[in-house]
Amino acid sequence: MKNDLTKTKHFDREFLMIFSNEMGFYDGLPNFLWTINGKVFPKTPTFIVKEGEKIKTTFVNRSFAEHPMHLHGHHMTVLKKNGRKVKTPWVTDTLNVREGESYEVAFVADNPGMWMDHCHNLPHAAAGMMLHLMYDQVMPSYEMGTKSGNTPE
Repeated sequence: MKNDLTKTKHFDREFLMIFSNEMGFYDGLPNFLWTINGKVFPKTPTFIVKEGEKIKTTFVNRSFAEHPMHLHGHHMTVLKKNGRKVKTPWVTDTLNVREGESYEVAFVADNPGMWMDHCHNLPHAAAGMMLHLMYDQVMPSYEMGTKSGNTPE
C-alpha cells in the first residue's frame, strides 16, 4: 500500500482540531456558531504543511452535534477512535465525528495548494466550522472572508 500511514511512528506535523459551539451572531441574528479551537472562520488557524510531509490530525468533538469533517484535496487514513487503534484502518476524505468522539487521522501532504478543511454539514461550515490547510511557498489566488463574496456553500 502506497504511503501506509498505519506503520508511521513519526509524523512531521501534528494538528489538533477541537470542535465546539457557542452563541453568537450569524448574518446579524443570534445563532449557534460552530468553532474549531475556539475560533470561527475566518479567525480559525491556517494549518501550514510542506510537500511530502506526513501529517497527523486529532479531531475532538466537544459540541452537541456530529460533524462530517471533510478535507479537500487529500485522503485521510483513520488510525484511532477515542484513543484506541482502529482494528481495520480505512481511507476517506470525509469522517463523521459524533458528539463526544475523538479520532486520529493521517495524510501525506502530496497535493500542493490551499485547501479547505470543514464540516460537511454546510450550515455548520457557514457559521464558522472551517479552516484552511496551506502548503508553504503557495500563495492563494483569491481573498478570504465575506467581503470577497466567497461563501462555503
